[in-house]
Amino acid sequence: MEALAERFVRVLDTVTANPHQQVSHVDVLSAEERHQVVTGWNDTARQVTAATLPELFQAQAARTPDATAVVFAGTEVTYAELDERANRLAHLLIRRGIGPEHIVGLAVPRSVDLIVGLLAVLKSGAGYLPIDPEYPAARIAFMLADAVPSLTLTTAEVAGRMTAGPTLLLDDPGTVAELGALPTDAPGDGERTGPLLPEHPAYLIYTSGSTGRPKGVVMSCGALLNLLAWHASAIPAEPGSRVAQFTAVSFDVSAQEILSALLDGRTLVVPDEETRRDPEEFATWLREQRATELYAPTMMLDALGEVVAEPGKDLPRLRHVSQAGEALVLSDRVRDLGGTSGTVLHNHYGPSETHVVTAHTLPPDRAVWPGGAAPIGRPVWNTRVYVLDPALRPVPVGVAGELYVAGAQLARGYHARPGLTAERFVANPFSASGGRMYRTGDLARWNTEGQLEYLGRADDQVKVRGFRIELGEVEAGLLAHPSVGQAAVIVREDRPGDRRLVGYLVPVAGHTDAVDTAALRTHLGTRLPEYMVPSTLVILDALPLTANGKLDRRALPAPDRTASAPSPEPSSIQEEVLCGIFAEELNVPHIGVTDNFFERGGHSLLAVKLVRRIRAVMGAEVSLQMLMESPTVAGLAHRLSFPETTESLRTLLPIRTHGSQPPLFCVHPRSGLSWCFAPLAGSVPPDIPLYGVQARDVDSAGELPGSIREMAEEYVAELRTVQPSGPYHLLGWSMGGRVAQEMAVQLQEDGQQVALVIMGGYAPAPLDTFDLDEAGRESVELIRRVMRERADNSHDGHEGAPDILDEAPSLRDLAGLPDYFRSEISEEEAEIRARIIANNTRVYVNHYPRRFHGDVLFISSHELEDGWGRAMWQPYTSGHISESRLPCSHDEMADPPMLSLLWNYVAEWLATAEDGKPSR
Repeated sequence: MEALAERFVRVLDTVTANPHQQVSHVDVLSAEERHQVVTGWNDTARQVTAATLPELFQAQAARTPDATAVVFAGTEVTYAELDERANRLAHLLIRRGIGPEHIVGLAVPRSVDLIVGLLAVLKSGAGYLPIDPEYPAARIAFMLADAVPSLTLTTAEVAGRMTAGPTLLLDDPGTVAELGALPTDAPGDGERTGPLLPEHPAYLIYTSGSTGRPKGVVMSCGALLNLLAWHASAIPAEPGSRVAQFTAVSFDVSAQEILSALLDGRTLVVPDEETRRDPEEFATWLREQRATELYAPTMMLDALGEVVAEPGKDLPRLRHVSQAGEALVLSDRVRDLGGTSGTVLHNHYGPSETHVVTAHTLPPDRAVWPGGAAPIGRPVWNTRVYVLDPALRPVPVGVAGELYVAGAQLARGYHARPGLTAERFVANPFSASGGRMYRTGDLARWNTEGQLEYLGRADDQVKVRGFRIELGEVEAGLLAHPSVGQAAVIVREDRPGDRRLVGYLVPVAGHTDAVDTAALRTHLGTRLPEYMVPSTLVILDALPLTANGKLDRRALPAPDRTASAPSPEPSSIQEEVLCGIFAEELNVPHIGVTDNFFERGGHSLLAVKLVRRIRAVMGAEVSLQMLMESPTVAGLAHRLSFPETTESLRTLLPIRTHGSQPPLFCVHPRSGLSWCFAPLAGSVPPDIPLYGVQARDVDSAGELPGSIREMAEEYVAELRTVQPSGPYHLLGWSMGGRVAQEMAVQLQEDGQQVALVIMGGYAPAPLDTFDLDEAGRESVELIRRVMRERADNSHDGHEGAPDILDEAPSLRDLAGLPDYFRSEISEEEAEIRARIIANNTRVYVNHYPRRFHGDVLFISSHELEDGWGRAMWQPYTSGHISESRLPCSHDEMADPPMLSLLWNYVAEWLATAEDGKPSR
């Protein structure tokens, strides 16, 4: 109160002495107060080594060559081994002309190779561009087109799912052989394309953009070196330190995780993707790996706190827990994390444009922790922070203002966007020697102890579940859909601690009654990461406006979580119990058996809680992935009724057995498995039964079909056990296209009605053309040209059979079999599947289709030019071939977002079939 009175008197004295001066020139602060907030609390100057990042790692590897550097999936790599592998790859990059000021893409799944690649890029002097293989293809394509990396390090499996420029496949035998012949010593400036300097890029990381266009942040080596030097002082290495590499490599925190461990002699332990997504499994993994340090956002800490609160599930070795990415809310679960093990909690703050710039370590005594959110602390080494008003004047202690950052932690700017860089990185008026400061857009205030407190955002950027999101990018994604005329997106917290994105949209004229929110979510899923897709979409007649005609965000209504399409009631005790659990976790009064968990407001972390609740209440062996694939009560109940893997290997896979309409039979790709079609249950209407057709299982001495014709006879007999007569609806992906076509021919020979859909399957050129007209012969020549081009572009040596190259290299490790199910298949079963794949390849190559008398729908990928699929299949079809395209590669056609789009095409085509136009 005394300080407030002094400031008021100071303002009165100033304006009465000179009543004509501008209000913006009136200084509220005293000289002492101004010095405190501008200089005193920013006294952070420290000496940082002049060594480069590669030199620091090299020195650590020399000190502890036999110590374990990285652990992943049971594999341990020493510092000497890691250094040797990274050096060889760095030499190869340098030979390819890579060096300082170059950017190298890093599209590698979680693995030791990912760490080797990151170190090798830094050793070459280049900066790395992390590319999350799980990102939508459209977002990856944008990043690659915008960054234009000189080279992208990746694997054969990932490369098959993205379109990139020059690539280096780390798992290619030729690459492995080439690396084995390269030097193992560390490259220096004499071998690089130029000297490595502190201002050269260390990485280029993309963040959400307010205009709908992601922006790439270029962080310098010097800034990263400063951060790591401070980190080593704030959290010093202890004997046996083991750092959990939790953060996705596409986020800047991962650089701190990985390099703070490897430059300071710690062991980096890396979980696989499925483990890090499930708090219960992740807690078990942390305990088994004896992890001592963890970096994770508040939501994960909260979920972990709930897990470790159970008896026998504490984490006694966890010594340091660091949080960044959003406000650290000190909930009861976060307070209990670590229990009595002496875990120290650190709160870090910093946008991608600066990385970590402030930090606060909470005291060991939890009783003195503040309520609500923890402070974000004081600036780190060689960094200055200012809380300013709109005129860039410092505000008093306790007063909210916008946070600006200056000093060593600033990024170089935004890649190839000088205008945006100039807008956000502005001149620093508090520096006598010039320099820049970054306008964060965050609101903060100083407290009386010189700690900063975070107060939220000053613009439309938000943090949800630890992710930084520009609402404008989500709105731009909605507006890109042809049925949406206006859109707005906000964050709602209708239940404390449950922050969710909600999208509001006004349909374009003529689409008011035809907006499909499920299709809109699928549309967004092809453009945006999962965390940016709104959990709820609300359709309005008009967006609410303020008196001056601007969007009134406060007037946007809360979603009606009780509103949904009529859904059947439970038909069993199991479904009744599941409905209750779903409704409880979604905080809605009622849910039907076909209501989609994610469309009713669920998200991935809430899904974790739901799975744990189902396990506790029902004692059922349900997994997070099971819920992702079957997000309805009916679907999940069905999955729980058939838990055994052997049931999932039957010839006829029952994805959904009920419904009054003709079933849809989906024929397997070359793997022989149809599990990839399970997500279709979320798109195909509930009155249509859904079955996968799979290669029959055999024992080690059993015989396999000798031809596709023989295979089709077996499948036709099997599907007739559930549908004795037509009309039949067949769909085949890849090799399954030829099998489904032969099944259709056989059913027609028996007088049955058939509608046939071929999904990206290729047809061979006919053996002869004597009975074809001129258009048919032109089609044959086109087929042969396509196959020659595919053979010329392939690298797997199948020169004699280019028409079989419609599967990913190495069959995607049993293509069609998801990663999370592979552990459920025994070695004996895996050997059987390998025999099936080999046989399928043989019969596929040797099969020439017969003539199908009717119409066909051909679904192509973006890799195939328009009309090519139609031309390939026309010689084997007497009717009309319709062709639709999916915005993905051939191998992505069975991914869940693509299957949803595919069903839209199939449903429209089948509607015409019912009118008598397609095949009979």
